[in-house]
Amino acid sequence: YVAGPEVLSIESYLSKIVEVLLPGGKIERQDGAPGTDCVVSASPAPFKMRAFTDYLRSLKGDPNLNSTLKCNT
Repeated sequence: YVAGPEVLSIESYLSKIVEVLLPGGKIERQDGAPGTDCVVSASPAPFKMRAFTDYLRSLKGDPNLNSTLKCNT
């Protein structure tokens, strides 16, 4: 599984990365060719997926996170 259950834009992912890992950082936008939005609907994961923000916090070693994975049966 590469993605969690959240539907986030690339800008939202980048904003969360800056918020959690680079406080005070900025996202610089550059003009370019227009893109196409695409939302992929995945099948249910066999275990409880972490939210993207929780995953980022785990990279920092946030002690307030419960890093236990629980399997769905």
